Amino acid sequence: MHCASCALNVEDSINKLDDVNAQVDINNNKARVEHDLSKVNLGDIDKRAEDTGFNVRKSEVTLKIQGMRCANCVLNIEKALNNLNGVSSATVNLSSGKALVVYDSTSVTIEDMGKAIEDLGFDFLGVADQEDSDREDKLFEKDLKDKRNRIIVGFVFSGILMGIMFTPHMVSMILEFQCLHFHS
Repeated sequence: MHCASCALNVEDSINKLDDVNAQVDINNNKARVEHDLSKVNLGDIDKRAEDTGFNVRKSEVTLKIQGMRCANCVLNIEKALNNLNGVSSATVNLSSGKALVVYDSTSVTIEDMGKAIEDLGFDFLGVADQEDSDREDKLFEKDLKDKRNRIIVGFVFSGILMGIMFTPHMVSMILEFQCLHFHS
């Protein structure tokens, strides 16, 4: 913003929203916006400022997610993140297991995003640039134990099914042997 007219344009545009009071400070290039979060979405406020030709500063983060299997998983995570107040956009990549989120850091935290992901049943591994190998190791060990338990359960039930399957044949063989043995 370079002039008072620009500041007034942004202020007027934002103030057209219901229950919003905006004051733009031309010296600091900042807007102070008072609003009710239950009535007004931050995305609407950002859009009003951007429609006047100015960019709204936002934070960007790449989150690591584990447990996604299909495109539906991706859509559910994107929907959950985009529904958080303060998130402008969320794009999830299934193959890399990461989500790129553009957000307002004064309205939503990375912890809020992680909770939204975990509430869907996926594992939130943290921010992509930050190393949290302990958490990743624990999740890997949990996954291995889960797979081991599935194999054990599979073997047990396979043994039971094989026993059920062979029981009639074994009974008939025993009966035939006894019949042959008694008739000889």
